[in-house]
Amino acid sequence: MSATLDPRAIEREIGMIRERESNPYSSGIKTNLFNLVILADNEAEAESAGPALGHMLGRRPARIITLVGPADRGGAAGRVQGPRASVSGRCFPDTHSRGVCFEEIRITASGSPVDVGAWAPLLIRDIPVYAWLSGLPTPARLAPVLEAAE
Repeated sequence: MSATLDPRAIEREIGMIRERESNPYSSGIKTNLFNLVILADNEAEAESAGPALGHMLGRRPARIITLVGPADRGGAAGRVQGPRASVSGRCFPDTHSRGVCFEEIRITASGSPVDVGAWAPLLIRDIPVYAWLSGLPTPARLAPVLEAAE
């Protein structure tokens, strides 16, 4: 799916992906253990998380939200006209032959950072939120994740 950012539409698409990815390895219950928010200034930096995600695939189910846009992610100046979202899922059987899946949401904004209010509703509440940052982890860069995780 690729569409203008609409959290309800994204959640519906994730539901369809879950249904499509159901297999004999699946227990029928889809539980995520954590949220991972990847903050990247460009596509190359977003892809730098790929090897780590590949290592985790089949081990821990998670919701992964990748934000691709400029490093300054704060305040009203951070609002973007029409960020784009794509949704996908990857599943792999774990050591006990159960399907372990990633729900992946990629939000891309050109020219301006993605406003935290646009993606925070996509975090699954009551589970940990981790951040993967390209570059230096400054307080300003971490602020949107901390705000969204409250």
